[in-house]
Amino acid sequence: MSRRRSLRNAVQRIRHRGTESGVATLTMVMVLFFVMAMVAAYTNRNLLYEQRMSINNFRATAGMAAADAGIDWTIAMLSGARVDTNCAAPNAPTAADVDFRNRYTTFQADGSYTVPKQAISGALLSPSCVFTAAGWSCKCPNLANPVLALDYPANTAPIFSVEIDSNGSPGILTVDVRGSHEASLNNSFGTLGNYNRVQVSLALARALPVAPVAALTAGRNVDMSAAASLKVSNPDPKSAVTIHAGNDFRRSGVVADPTADPDASLLGPAGSSGDTIRSDANLAGMAGTSQFFQSLFGMDAATFKRQPAAVFLDCAAGCNSANIATALANNPGRIIWIDGDINLDNAATLGTAAQPVMLVASGDITISSQLIINGFISSGRDILWNAAAGSLVLGAVVASRDFVGTTPVTIAYDADMMQHISLGYGSFVRVPGSWHVISGR
Repeated sequence: MSRRRSLRNAVQRIRHRGTESGVATLTMVMVLFFVMAMVAAYTNRNLLYEQRMSINNFRATAGMAAADAGIDWTIAMLSGARVDTNCAAPNAPTAADVDFRNRYTTFQADGSYTVPKQAISGALLSPSCVFTAAGWSCKCPNLANPVLALDYPANTAPIFSVEIDSNGSPGILTVDVRGSHEASLNNSFGTLGNYNRVQVSLALARALPVAPVAALTAGRNVDMSAAASLKVSNPDPKSAVTIHAGNDFRRSGVVADPTADPDASLLGPAGSSGDTIRSDANLAGMAGTSQFFQSLFGMDAATFKRQPAAVFLDCAAGCNSANIATALANNPGRIIWIDGDINLDNAATLGTAAQPVMLVASGDITISSQLIINGFISSGRDILWNAAAGSLVLGAVVASRDFVGTTPVTIAYDADMMQHISLGYGSFVRVPGSWHVISGR
């Protein structure tokens, strides 16, 4: 019995020791697991921080890229054609489809701009674009700003909003753009108000830096046929020049004095006869050359025709009035570049006092119908006037080589139109060094 009791006690002691050992082992394992969890949490904390930092960097970069895209978009739109409220060129433009420049700026006589504002709040109008699965979706409002919840689809995408303002300086505009990584539906700009705000100044690269001083300019000769009347007036007291010719005035190929020609009427400011400049050796030396073009437009022809505000028409095989009718109707206030010859053969009125036409051709310009032109026409070679009675140019006419008139010619210099063209026509470009970030959040 004693031995049996001793054996049972020994077994119980062994079991007790095993239980104690298991508890210690379990405790040690739990401590190790806790330490490992703490190490993992500490490691994940850095990972989560880096993820949040990456997300914030992505949002900031996307917002800045959207803002910069808004600047480039605005520059392009300011030199574009008529647009509808979706900032797209309409298939059949109406009077309400105003071009972007005239939609958001109003040209002043001194070359500066005023800007329209919202009728109720008085805030600046804000054309905006958001990127969707189908591409950029834009809104160009006339009287109010786009409402994200109503005007844009529900999606996450970059968005920018533009405000155009003027500081009153001629040819200068300020573009203020807010760009965000996504569009929200809570009528705030960007989810939680996150956006980048960038501002840049734009300057007008003028298409006609200095208006010609004469109503009629010819690099070589002004040549009128027998008995075809010539009426040229320049009432502008700043210039008062009617004819500026590199060589001379000729009647049927024979040099003549226009002031003594019975079929020529040259009128200057009230109460005076118009001045003429003839035998201008400098002008004659440039006639028909690239230098003539550069002296007039301040740039070479290749650069001029590539500028965003120029509407390019390929007239290598010749063009007529029908070819430019659509271009003129869809692009008010833009330069119409004729690459080749053109024959204006349909009776029409081109341009208005408020929106004069600027027609520049690399070849000959022929006028063979009853035509009233409000604005400026320039030929890289000759201007051939065979117009019907009643034809008139109000503005100025320039021929790089000869102006040839076979029917009665009437040209009247209009200083206001020429100033409008000189100060208001051209393409907007960034002012170097003007780009800066106003704020971001």
